[in-house]
Amino acid sequence: MPNSLPKAIIFGTGSSGKSLLPVIQEQYQVIAFTDNDKSKWGETFEGYRVCEPESILDLEHDVVIVASSPGLNPITKQLLDMGISRGDIITDYVAISVKSRIVFLEKLADLFQEKGINGCVAEGGVFEGEFAKEINRVFSTSKLYLFDTFSGFDARDISIEKERSFSEFGVRHLAITNENVVLRKLPYPDYCDIRKGFFPERPRGSMKFFVL
Repeated sequence: MPNSLPKAIIFGTGSSGKSLLPVIQEQYQVIAFTDNDKSKWGETFEGYRVCEPESILDLEHDVVIVASSPGLNPITKQLLDMGISRGDIITDYVAISVKSRIVFLEKLADLFQEKGINGCVAEGGVFEGEFAKEINRVFSTSKLYLFDTFSGFDARDISIEKERSFSEFGVRHLAITNENVVLRKLPYPDYCDIRKGFFPERPRGSMKFFVL
């Protein structure tokens, strides 16, 4: 019997793409995944082919579903620039979680201002800087420390990731980033101090942070 569900391509082969797949499959006929990570093109993810984003236009589909919280805004813009209609781009699966984090951040900043709390802020695991951008915007006069290898998952973490069932991703997962990509997104880059390297080896000196 033919599948009458709308055909969907899922953009994002990270943890969100994996966890959201069963939910998406209840409403859509998934035909492929896509990702900006070139190393994944031509591979399979959760049993589906991973294609390069440009090939979306050649595949018969009804919608493209964004399944990456850190990539929500840039992926949406990328799809629009490719000529895909806004109505055919589904962001609902990750948009709520992204918005809730931003609202929490803004409320926390208000609370700190009310209580007269001052200090530095930091993010560990920056990827392409989408949330770092929000931290920098909200805590506009606070020093922002960003900790990341900027080369994806480190080999030293992989055994722990798999042993504790955190993820099944391999070395260099989330490697499609660098410091300049992040800095260009920050509204106040002069307040940013990037600590590139393997955490916790990279931090030096005595620093006190608000843990977000």
